[in-house]
Amino acid sequence: MKYVIFFIFLILLLFTNIFIIKDSYKFIIPIFMVNPAIYKIISIFLLFILMIALFIYIIKNHFKLELIGTRLIIILIINYLLYTCYNIFTFILISPFLLFATKLFHFISTLYLNEEIVAQNKISANILIPYIIWTFYLTLTSISIFFINNC
Repeated sequence: MKYVIFFIFLILLLFTNIFIIKDSYKFIIPIFMVNPAIYKIISIFLLFILMIALFIYIIKNHFKLELIGTRLIIILIINYLLYTCYNIFTFILISPFLLFATKLFHFISTLYLNEEIVAQNKISANILIPYIIWTFYLTLTSISIFFINNC
């Protein structure tokens, strides 16, 4: 029962970002930027994959926080905050530079997250590959949004 409650808590925590996503972008976007509706669907799918990877990792460590490590927890918190900031800067505050900066740091924290998980559990690390690819794609789009809107 504690597994189900913990999994539902993780899903609710990460899916609160989905409600930030609006129906359209407020700045000039590159041609390869996805529609916000598709962005929302991909985000839901990839956040679900991220939750499964974390859930497998935590179950493998028997829910013992001393086995999980404080570094992983800090990286997860930073990753979550940067993901939230990215959505806020994209759909609410509309700041191309902050969008670029948060997505770049989010991509770096995602790489650190993968590095931390790959040392413990290869299955969870392999599950994170689509999340890393999506974060890299959004990093490229945020770089192009920054240059399109500021040049």
